[in-house]
Amino acid sequence: MKRLILIRHAKSSWKYNVSDIDRPLSNRGYNEIFIMSEILRNRKIKFDICFSSPAKRASDTGNSFLKNLDLNEELKLNTKSVLYDFEGTNTKNFIKKINDDFNSVLIFSHNNTCTNLLNHFSVSKIERLVISEMSFLSILTAMASSLNLFPLQIGQACSD
Repeated sequence: MKRLILIRHAKSSWKYNVSDIDRPLSNRGYNEIFIMSEILRNRKIKFDICFSSPAKRASDTGNSFLKNLDLNEELKLNTKSVLYDFEGTNTKNFIKKINDDFNSVLIFSHNNTCTNLLNHFSVSKIERLVISEMSFLSILTAMASSLNLFPLQIGQACSD
């Protein structure tokens, strides 16, 4: 794998009495997805495979991204239970096992997972990915499955 793109799920809704894994996106979340997917489209990155946490908010973010990028016919979102991870360890182990034949991998995940992975593999540190009034896109350039990620390039794109 040469490029790993981690995307924190869009803003979820707390107005429903559902379990955490079933929490849906809010209207604002869908608006964030539209803006962020356009930013990703402008980068003209081709994806070989896409993965998501099974959480409704993460998989809905992923499916909406693929639809907005007109990729929902050629790419399927692969939901993996191991990606329902809130510290990053399971996700990091999952990433290490991704086939090196893939040049560009897209993963839709959760705040703490993205934050912890970014802090683990980068020199600069962040406290947490903010969703209040913004969504966050991070791009990591990786060197094979060994995850020797230096020099790491982190790009952020935010929408107000």
